[in-house]
Amino acid sequence: MSPATKKTAARKATAARRRPKKDTKKLVGRFALDFAAVHVDESEELGAAAVAAVPPEENPALLRLQALQARDAVGPEAVDAGPLGMPVNAALPNWTPLGPLAVPNGQTYGGARVLISGRVTAIAPHPTNGDTIYIGTSRGGVWRTDDGGQTWAALGDDQPSLAIGALAIGVDNPQVLYAGTGEGNVQLYSTAFALNSAPGVYLGIGVVRSSDGGTTWVNNGTALLANHSFYRIAVDRADANHAFAATSRGLCRTLDGVTWTALSGGGLPAISASVIACTDVLVDTGDATGNTVYAAFFGSGIYRSTNALAANPTFTQLTNGLPTGSSTSRISLKQSASSPAHKYALIAKNDDTFLGVYRTSSAAGTTWQLCTDSPTIQLFGAFTSDVNVDPTTPDVVYVSGVELYKCQRNTVTNTWSVANIGGDIHPDSHTFGFHPTLNQRIYSGNDGGFFLSSDGGTTWDDTPNEGLCLMQYEAIDNHPVSDALVQCGTQDNGTQQYRNSAVHYHSADGDGGYCVISKVNGNNLTHSFFSNTPRLSTAGGEFGTYVPVSTGLNGNGLFYPPAAISPNSERLAWATNVINIDDAMGNGGWPGSGVGLPGIIGRVSAVSFSNDSLIYCATTSGQVYRLDLSGGTWTARVLHAAPLPTAQWIWDVHSLPGDDNTVVVAFSGFGLANHVWRGTVPASGTATWTAVSGGLPDVPMYALSLASTTEWFVGTDIGVFRTTNCGTSWVNYSQGLPNTAIYDLRRRTGGNLLRAATHGRGLWEIRTDLTTQPLVDLFVRDHVMDSGRAPSGTATAAWKDPTRYVDLDDACYWWECADIKTDAPPNWQLQPTEVNYLTFETKLVHESPEAGNQNRVYVQVHNRGPVAAADVTVKIMVAGASAGLPDLPADFWTTWPNSPGDANWTAVGSPQTIATLEPLRPTVLEWNWTPPVGADTHTCMLVVIDSPSDPIPTAAKVFDIAQLVTAEKRAGLKNLHVVNLLPSVFRPIPFYFYATSTRKLRHLMRLPSLDDPGVRLSMLFSKALSKRVQKLEGVRGLTSSKFSAADLKRLQSRWLVDEMRPEKSWDQLVKTFDLTRQYRVGRTAEYVDLPLTIRANSREQILLLATGTDQQTETAPRYVIQQLTTKGELIGGSTFIFHQAQG
Repeated sequence: MSPATKKTAARKATAARRRPKKDTKKLVGRFALDFAAVHVDESEELGAAAVAAVPPEENPALLRLQALQARDAVGPEAVDAGPLGMPVNAALPNWTPLGPLAVPNGQTYGGARVLISGRVTAIAPHPTNGDTIYIGTSRGGVWRTDDGGQTWAALGDDQPSLAIGALAIGVDNPQVLYAGTGEGNVQLYSTAFALNSAPGVYLGIGVVRSSDGGTTWVNNGTALLANHSFYRIAVDRADANHAFAATSRGLCRTLDGVTWTALSGGGLPAISASVIACTDVLVDTGDATGNTVYAAFFGSGIYRSTNALAANPTFTQLTNGLPTGSSTSRISLKQSASSPAHKYALIAKNDDTFLGVYRTSSAAGTTWQLCTDSPTIQLFGAFTSDVNVDPTTPDVVYVSGVELYKCQRNTVTNTWSVANIGGDIHPDSHTFGFHPTLNQRIYSGNDGGFFLSSDGGTTWDDTPNEGLCLMQYEAIDNHPVSDALVQCGTQDNGTQQYRNSAVHYHSADGDGGYCVISKVNGNNLTHSFFSNTPRLSTAGGEFGTYVPVSTGLNGNGLFYPPAAISPNSERLAWATNVINIDDAMGNGGWPGSGVGLPGIIGRVSAVSFSNDSLIYCATTSGQVYRLDLSGGTWTARVLHAAPLPTAQWIWDVHSLPGDDNTVVVAFSGFGLANHVWRGTVPASGTATWTAVSGGLPDVPMYALSLASTTEWFVGTDIGVFRTTNCGTSWVNYSQGLPNTAIYDLRRRTGGNLLRAATHGRGLWEIRTDLTTQPLVDLFVRDHVMDSGRAPSGTATAAWKDPTRYVDLDDACYWWECADIKTDAPPNWQLQPTEVNYLTFETKLVHESPEAGNQNRVYVQVHNRGPVAAADVTVKIMVAGASAGLPDLPADFWTTWPNSPGDANWTAVGSPQTIATLEPLRPTVLEWNWTPPVGADTHTCMLVVIDSPSDPIPTAAKVFDIAQLVTAEKRAGLKNLHVVNLLPSVFRPIPFYFYATSTRKLRHLMRLPSLDDPGVRLSMLFSKALSKRVQKLEGVRGLTSSKFSAADLKRLQSRWLVDEMRPEKSWDQLVKTFDLTRQYRVGRTAEYVDLPLTIRANSREQILLLATGTDQQTETAPRYVIQQLTTKGELIGGSTFIFHQAQG
């Protein structure tokens, strides 16, 4: 392609990006429009002659394939299948997935909020079994469901390409599958820029074929089809070995299912700058011989052959009633199953918009007529184009475009009506399918995932997206102090957050580009849509809290402009063709006009802070700059110099840890002998550059993570590589990862946990300090911020979680187990069959149990290991509400899991066993539990899990609850109580402080103040404790007042009548407590520490008296009582949530 043609295509792509979101679409992540626009910049700045002088590149897909083969030829082999189907290496620590397995509240144009998963490019329903469906995905490979979309399995994660453009299944032999690698949806846009800069993973390596329903795959046609993409594969219904493929190589064919040839001549147009691909093909079912084939060519038209199986088939172009030639672009075809003479063509204009739907009713397809050119239908023809026909009638046609459209013919008037039926599913539809026998059961694949309708598109079911891990991440950033939160920008699915769960949180709409989290205040985060559109949330990224902070930005940047945050302040760098800097994450208005970069060609493609006053950046033309702040002024200096490559994209740049004057850069593209370079930066002048790519393949490099001066990681088009000797030699570090591109790497500051953002398979992590790891890693979370990595402790909440009564910045304690919830009668929230990990995380709100009634207790169990766990035993015990807790029963471990309990602990039902616990996907178990009438409803609930696959070590089998829960990832404690209050009505809550056999006798009882107008809280102390308190002097903040006879009467009525406690329990209360005075912590005091002396294996007790008021408050206050040693060691505690209710 000539530079002039490339420039024209680039301008077309660049112009498209300027339209509103409703009218256009960013298509393939950060690449297509970026490269298109930058190619324009460089053509204008360097001149056409210089661009034309660039030598022809090698085949990127073959280079990528060679790199994969070399990578996999060394190191121990995989021994097992891991989560989602990827290979696992038992000899090494493996990457493990963080999801998402589900993202609720994804965006639609119609306003509905839906479950999303990522881009689906092809659908192949089984021809006879309606429960089996295969899908192809953009860069996530092939997946299969055998239960109609309830569960999914990834197939062939180790195949050379996971970019699926077409997928087909044999009719006479449904075990035969063809997957065309290379996504045709992006083919047009790849012509707008030089391929040596584009990610080769989007391009194909031929056809992968399975003869056993996707269990195993064989790669065919590489020599012919490497570096090309697929639009459709059509299989002869009578012989699954006969198949035709519409590709960017043209129309291709196999007659034995293995050997592929390109059909040329015989009347077919040649592939050229204007005819860029064969975009569809169908085998006419009206011809039992399989010889009649229709093929559509981009920018040309539709062609028909009646001898397609011949050695040299001939084709005739169909022109009667059809637009042809340069007025058209992509064309999609479909044939009616009920009336094979009827065939349809969806045709796009040469400006990539909708031209019309055309139909023929003649068996030979000689005459066509326009059905509709309704403006209701919107296309990005190259990206969103598919047409399908109802299998029971030729008069109902479905069009996949920007949204999904249903066209119906009035058989009396022969007119067509068009309805948009895709407003309530994710936009950008690519593919469509039907159930084999139910014509109203339809499937749509789009940028948000896989959607199902059982009524022809009137209503939609988004639940099949649960379990599909397909998200295409652009960039990520870690929380500064917690491993529980990651901010993630995605392709067309907004900005999301990993929140310590396989269920990710939809934080912001649109696309999601670069995102940063403040390193001094983790509540402050950015989201960017595209171009200069940064937005800032100061509320932890809660949906709806982002505000624009783009006013004052300067320059012309990439579609996703890179951004970086300083390590010790909120100084944000936003990179275009200048470096914009704001000291308040954009809230300061971006003072000045940006820091200019001397001699820049193209745009900035990477930026990072070395310290608060030093920035490094790099560009799309291989330039590197250093920016220093001195005297309030930033100054940029050129660092690039030979032998650093030129005219090649740099995708990441970082200084060495602890060394501001050494910088490392990573180049994208193909055709470089060295992709990673180190620069030694002098006091002035350019840097001295050294190649540090020993053993790295010639593939695009996208992300760097520098753990130390010697240990580095690089994310590439084929996985992750690691060096421990400053780049002298690199080794493959992709064990457990699927074969997809790594767009970003982030390491927690001061930690050994490395996160990888893939562009098609979500978020992954690995512990880089380990040489081996357990294949099974069971855990429960002690609170929402706990990731099951013992020991656990107190943490600050980084987000709101209404289902667990957690607000942003709340203190989270180890007795607030996030994986235990109770659903109390009479108004059940969910039925047990409805509770899985998704509803557990998003819908089920923890409640306190009702005494005398059956409650449902749910426990969620996790496996972080790379392989499934077997025979996981789960046991629950309960005790009364306490701070420090009594020891476990003496027989708890010796009779595991069958201890019935003791005077303090009671088993909840029988232990349960999870036969198989898959990695990443938690299992939720349910117990029916009826606390006795009159029993305390505020209880502590302990869960313990064990398995031969990951057993509790003998040394960890202790009886002290605090020691067990904080140190053992397989144990969790729920000591959180929801108290529903009515105005002027006492809610008495007995509460205990225990001394265990291993604890010292002297303790502190920490009682906080409660400054909430909706709640009145007082306490009755035991007679002994009240007497000791009265003798104490200097207990500031603790006040006492008379407990009146009227108060005592109210308490007695509540105790005996409302709560139906037995008479003897009231007698015991009167005997135990001082009923003459009540105590409160004054509102001016933060808390009061009362000394306690408790004998070993004994307890002290108080009675909380909570009462509602007539003043309603917006949030339910949290009240946390703690028990500590005199040295401040936290022994235990209890959290109360006071809910106001109307009488």
